[in-house]
Parts: sequence; structure tokens; C-alpha cells
Amino acid sequence: MGVPGMPDTRFPTIPMTENRWRLLIGGFSCIALLLTVFCLYQGITVIFMHFYYIPIILLAYRYRRRGLLGILVLALAYLALVSIFDWGDWMVLAGAVTRAFVFIAIGVLVIYLSENLVRTREALHESLQVQKSIIQNANVWLMVLDGSGRVLEWNTAAESISGYTAGQVMGKNEIWKSLYPDKEYRREITSHIKDIIEKDYFLENLKTRISCRDKSQKVILWNTRKLPQEGDFPERFIAIGIDVTKSSRAEEEIRKNEERYRRLFENMLNGVAYCQMLYKDGRFDDFLCISVNKAFERLTGLQDVPGRRVTDVIPGIRESNPDLLDTLARVVETGNPEQFEIDFTPLEMQLSISVYSPEKGYFVAIFENITERKWAENALRKSEEQLALAIEGSGVGLWDWYVKTGEVDYNERWAEIGGYSLAELAPVSIKTWIGLCHPDDLPRSDALIKEHFEKRSPIYECEVRIRHKDGRWIWVLDRGKVVEWDGDGRPARMTGTHLDITARKQIEDALRMANKKLNLLSSITRHDIINQLAALMGYLELSEDFQVDPTLRTYLERMKTVSTVIQRQVEFTRVYQDIGVIEPTWQNIHMIIVQVAQSLNMGGVRVDETDTDVFILADPLLEKVFYNLFDNALRYGEKITNIHCSSVNQGATLTIVVEDDGVGVNSQDKPRIFDRGFGKHTGFGLFLSKEILAITGISITENGEPGKGARFEITVPNGGFRLGTLQ
Repeated sequence: MGVPGMPDTRFPTIPMTENRWRLLIGGFSCIALLLTVFCLYQGITVIFMHFYYIPIILLAYRYRRRGLLGILVLALAYLALVSIFDWGDWMVLAGAVTRAFVFIAIGVLVIYLSENLVRTREALHESLQVQKSIIQNANVWLMVLDGSGRVLEWNTAAESISGYTAGQVMGKNEIWKSLYPDKEYRREITSHIKDIIEKDYFLENLKTRISCRDKSQKVILWNTRKLPQEGDFPERFIAIGIDVTKSSRAEEEIRKNEERYRRLFENMLNGVAYCQMLYKDGRFDDFLCISVNKAFERLTGLQDVPGRRVTDVIPGIRESNPDLLDTLARVVETGNPEQFEIDFTPLEMQLSISVYSPEKGYFVAIFENITERKWAENALRKSEEQLALAIEGSGVGLWDWYVKTGEVDYNERWAEIGGYSLAELAPVSIKTWIGLCHPDDLPRSDALIKEHFEKRSPIYECEVRIRHKDGRWIWVLDRGKVVEWDGDGRPARMTGTHLDITARKQIEDALRMANKKLNLLSSITRHDIINQLAALMGYLELSEDFQVDPTLRTYLERMKTVSTVIQRQVEFTRVYQDIGVIEPTWQNIHMIIVQVAQSLNMGGVRVDETDTDVFILADPLLEKVFYNLFDNALRYGEKITNIHCSSVNQGATLTIVVEDDGVGVNSQDKPRIFDRGFGKHTGFGLFLSKEILAITGISITENGEPGKGARFEITVPNGGFRLGTLQ
């Protein structure tokens, strides 16, 4: 690695071709020969021979052994020229022969040195090739840089890891901007590199994040240092990079997992304790709490637990819970996890504990405080026992119907009502019920079930006949309610009861027959009385045409008044005889209001509602109550334009309000409007309304302001109403 901007320290060189070598050697050889001729001609025999060394050395260096022939030619040419010019001067000739041998000796020496130099160069080249091969084929990123950050070597692994080829980066230093595009991050990296260059530091295990050519990010672990420098050879640096992206990701994932598990450990709702077993004389003696989470301290109330023995933290644990210590020792020794519940006396709580041993001599205990759950379980068990006793004592049969599959669970009492055992009816399903039910009652039962499924009634309730084992028909009260709905709002599960009401139905039949006879007697008697009253009223009318004593006239008028009162009382018995005859049912207020408004001539009077989608338990004549209230408003409201109906949930009670914008009720009349016979018409409407409502504990009052309209408030007691669409 290097720093952009540093100067280039390489020396310029002149490339030497073969022709240049030949021209150079030939030129110096010609100069030497011409100089020899010139000097000998002038009588000079000393200086010129030194010029022969230049071509001789060049021949020996360039051509080595092949250059020896050229050296011999130059030496012989030198001898020939000396002999030509100084023949007969044996001293000069002897010196020339000696110099010729020196020429040859120097040539041979240079050839020897050149041969050694070539072998050294070849060995060095081979070594460099091996090194280059190692660099290129290494499976780690290897690159060699000069002091300016120029890339001198860029191996195959570097290409593979970074995506940049050697041709794109060799001899350049722009690669660092590509690898580290972020300026601040690049400045941080180059500061490390400057330390290597300027301070001779070496860099080990430096992780950097590089941007590859494909824009992906990788993590590289660098080891960088300066290469040994010989003489004036330019500084070079080697950088070795290992792609640790996967391991870094794994390390990061491990770190995240450790952090995740640490947070899990700290934020678990269950208490967790990591402990070490302590032995004495080879036997388990105690255990040391190494770490606990916050829930441990919160659930136990113990503080400063880590680093302490359990016998110090919870004195008396050996004596109070010896089985606990034995269990912990067994888990550590066998390595098998165990789960158990314990009444932990020292802390006065019941615990559910899971224990496992992560390594020899250690265990982890995870526990939760189940004291309240145990109390609840005991209470539930007691409640279930009481319920079972109550069901057994009441003689109620239970059924649990899975609507989609048709499966039904019945209790034994359900079968006993019909004289069977469950074993006799097995296998049981909804078809069992259909097979036992009277065919004439099934359509009514199906209609009521459908009404409940469509949430138009709070519960399903139907009196049906089922065939007894002995062949007779018995009456049962079949009641139930949907307790589970599927995601589409369809019923999934419905539970209910069967109650044998045969005896009650027999009593009701007897009462109905007696009531029918009484009503018949009442009707006959009423008819006879009305006939006699009609005759009496006729005679009284005729008596008005006669002149009689004033005192007698007074008596006749009183007789007429009494006859009228008797007629009204007889009429009242006709209306009153139907109240309470049929048992109360759940009725929807909104539906009643709609039906009453449709049955009356409203004459343009508007009826509006607020929160009237409620059910109340009342006598079937409830519609008559609203009819009377609406009829009175239309009759006596005078300026009335609107009737408003609403309901207010008071929590324990429900108030249904019927109010209008007419003239209202006079203050002096308010205390008497519910009295029998009071009013401008028959005087029975509000009285009967009050009586009808009272059957199920419902009360009615008038709280309107005179001149601003009547306001009737119907108060339904707790348990007598259900809000909205019921499920």
C-alpha cells in the first residue's frame, strides 16, 4: 500500500539493441586501430594501446566466449601493426607481444566475470519468477507498491477479491480512490500507510472495508511492511490482505446473538440463575451463584446474589428443601435436564423450575413464581367440584356442540333424561339429538337456532319434546349459546343444557286448562252482566222522558253513573285477563318500535331512535306498552312533531326513554297518570302498561317538563337486559 503524490524514484535507462552493440564495439575497434597507425607513424609507441581495452571489454561482456575470437583478432592486429612499423626493434616487439597477451588475459577475465554475472542474473531471474508465481498464485491478496503508492505487483487473488484486474491498476495509484471512495475513511487508512513509509512501522491485522468493482462491500485483514532495501534500490512495500468478510459477518452475527441473548437473559419474565456446583470431600456441598437476571431479583426479592453461596443467600435451604439440592446435583452429574414444581418454604412461594447443565459442574435454573396460579388452580378445582355437584343436584344435562363437524359431547345426565345411558346412544353426534326430537318441534328449534346464529337473539331457548326410552314423549327445555366464532363470523362452538320440564309442562297444561275455564266463565259472566247493564242503561234512558220527583231523578242519575262505572270495570277485566298468561321472552326494543310505528297512523309525526338495539326480558304484551305510549302522544300531544326513543346503560340498570315534543303532562296529573281509570279515554292504557312491565321487575315513570313534551323512562333491572347484537 502507498500514498498518492510521492515522487518517482526510478532511474532512466537506454535500451541496447544488438545493432547498437555491434556499432559500439566496431566503432571503438576502428578508433583503436586507426589511433595505432597514427601513433606508430608518428613514432609514439606507449599511449595508444590503452584504447584496445574498450572494445576488448565490450566484446567480452556482450558476447562472452564468442567474443574471444574478436579479442584475438584485435590482439593480432595490434601485433601486426607494431611489426610493420617497428620491425627490427626487438624491445618494441617484445613489449607488443606482452601487451597482446595482456589484452587476451583481460578479455578472458572479463569473459569469466560476465559468465558469472549472467549465471547470477539467471538465478536471480528464476528466483524472481518463482516469487512472482508465488505472489500470483497465492490465495491471499498480495501486492507490491512503491513509495508513491503505485502498484508494482497485483496478484490473481487481488483481482478475484476486488474485481479489478492487474492491467487496470499496475503502475497507477488511483486504485485507492476506488477501494476507499469515502474521503474521510480513505484519509484514516492513508494515515496508517504514512506511518509505514515515514516511520518504518509495520502494520498487523488492520481490518478495512473496501468497495469492490461490483459495488459490493468486503472486509479485508491487512498485514503490511517495508521490503528490505539494498543500496539505492527504490523503497518497496508488500501488503498482504485476507478476505475475512464471511468470518467478520459470522463474528458480527455472534456478537449480535450474544447481545440478543444477553438482552433476553436480562429481560426474561422468568427468573434465571447460572450457578457452579461446589464439592467437599468429593460430594456435593453447595453451589455458587455466578449470575442472575433482573427477574430473579424481582421474583425473589433477593439482592447482591452473584458471587455468593446459596446457603449464604438463603439460610436454611438445606433443611427446608433437601430434595431441591439433590435434584440440582443429579442434573449436573447426569446432564439430563429436569422440570419440576416445588413449594419453596424459605421464600414462601411455589415455583416451577427448569434445570439443565450447559457444562460439567455448572447448571442453569429457570423458574417462575406460580403461587398465584396454584391458588387459582385450587380455586378452579374447588369451583369445578361445586359446579359438578350443582349440576348433579339440579339434574341438568349438558351438551357441547362443534357446529362445523357436527360432533357433540354430552354428559351422562343428558342421556339419563331420556332414559338412556351414553353407551346406549354411542356414537353420539348432532344426529343423536335430531333422532330423539319430535318431528313437529324440529322446525321451531331450527328457526330459533338460526336466529341466534344470526345474532338476532342473545341465547337459543326452545321447549321441545324428545322420545323417552319407554316410548313416551317428554318435554325438555333446550337452552344454549354460541361460545366460539370462526374468523368469518360463523358459529364454531355452542354449549347448552337440557332440563326435564315434563312435570312443569303438565302443571302448566293444568293451569292453562283451569285458566281457560276461568276465562270462559269470566267471559260468560261478563257477557251476561253487560247484557243486563245494557238493559238497565236502556231503562234509565227511558226514565228521562218521564216527569218524576227531583229526589228520584237524583237517584236515577246516580244509578246511571254507577252503571257506567260497572261497565268500565267489566271492560277492564276483559283486557287484564291476558296479562301474565304467557311467560316472559327476550324482545328487541328497536323491532318493537318499528312494528308499533307501522301499526299506527303517525300523521306525519317522525319517529327516531338512539341506541335502541337492546334486548329486554318482558311479558309478550311489551309491544302493547309502546303502543299505548305512542297512541297517547298522538292523541294528547297536540303540537307534536317528533317521538324520540333511546336507551342509556347505567351499568346496573338500563333506562329506555320515550319522549315527544308535544304539550306534555300537567304537573297536577303526574302523580295519578298510572292509576287505573285515570285519563281522558278509558284510563286503562298507562295502568296496564305499568302492570305489564312490573311482571319482570321493570318500572316506568314520567319525568317530562309540562309544555315541552312528555318523557317516559322505563327502568330495566340488572340481568333483564342485553346490549346490542349479542354473541
